[in-house]
Amino acid sequence: MQKRANNVLAFGVSVALGAGIWMASPTLTSHREAFDALGYYVPALLAAGVVLGVSGLGSGGAIYGGLVLGQALYMWLALPTGPLWAVGLFAVLLFSLLALPGIVLGNWLRRRRGGQEPPAEGAP
Repeated sequence: MQKRANNVLAFGVSVALGAGIWMASPTLTSHREAFDALGYYVPALLAAGVVLGVSGLGSGGAIYGGLVLGQALYMWLALPTGPLWAVGLFAVLLFSLLALPGIVLGNWLRRRRGGQEPPAEGAP
């Protein structure tokens, strides 16, 4: 049960981070779409992965799914949609894979500094 709760929390935090990456893009880069500023977007995705990996919350799948959903929701709700919206969503799916090495690095950093592993399901 604890593992499921951690995945739900990781998913929620990831949705917020995914949307936040896009929300900050116009201010930090003057580009409305985050993937138009790769010098910002790629490090932001990697950093989100590292932060979530260090936190020890949830699985990589929950984190990846949350990042994708957060970005997609922001694109859908805050940006004008058009015939290329599906292409943008596909780009988000691919670019968000860059968070996975960040998650691995974050997990490694957490273990190296002596962080606790999340308790196994069914553990007291």
